[in-house]
Amino acid sequence: MLIQLLVALCLPSLAIALLLELLLVLIVREGTESADAGPDQGTATGVGAHRLTAPEVAWILRGLYSDYSITAPDFQETPLANSAQARKRARQAEDRRQQNASQRSTLRTFMKKVIKAIQAGDKEAAVQAFKDAVPRIDRAARKGLIHANKAARHKSRMNAHIKGMS
Repeated sequence: MLIQLLVALCLPSLAIALLLELLLVLIVREGTESADAGPDQGTATGVGAHRLTAPEVAWILRGLYSDYSITAPDFQETPLANSAQARKRARQAEDRRQQNASQRSTLRTFMKKVIKAIQAGDKEAAVQAFKDAVPRIDRAARKGLIHANKAARHKSRMNAHIKGMS
């Protein structure tokens, strides 16, 4: 190690890299020794802060995590829900979110068909697309996917455009 350090003195970037690696080894070694000492002993990163782990130290030393003064990244995935009921509610909420996203996408598709037919100037296709879209819009409003006023506004504007076609 001493020979590498002497050689590294000639090459500044290599010297910095070796010093960082040496510092990393010392910090990790100290962290494992202080972890065995007990909960009241050892070094902490600050008041109320948790002890840095080896991956966190590696991030800090390699410059991948520059804002380490506030909080270090959490390397353990902690579940948000702590009870079975909360986990079930989270699961149900995710299912509903996916269903709502799918229904919203379908609704937009039907409305786009009407708009494209209007822009193309094809009144028959626009009327047929409007007839297909109105029940979808009404159902979305009834289920609370969109507000009732928004449904009425879209239907009214599309109908006005269709009536204005020659």
